[in-house]
Amino acid sequence: MTINKATGARIRKIRKGLGITQEEAAYRASLDYSYYNQIEMGKRNPSLDALNRIAKAIKVDMKELF
Repeated sequence: MTINKATGARIRKIRKGLGITQEEAAYRASLDYSYYNQIEMGKRNPSLDALNRIAKAIKVDMKELF
C-alpha cells in the first residue's frame, strides 16, 4: 500500500467515525469535493496545507493522519 492510499484510508476511517460525508469534510476543509475524494482514494499527493486543513476539518492532530 502506498503512503497516499494509507493516508487516504486513515482519513476516511476518521471521517466515517465522525459520521460526516465527504462533501461535509471537504466543505469544512475548504477543499473541492472531487479533490478531497481523490485524496481519500489515494489518487492524489496532497500538500501539507491540504492535509492540515483536512485534519482540522475532522478534528484531529495532523500526525494522526499517518
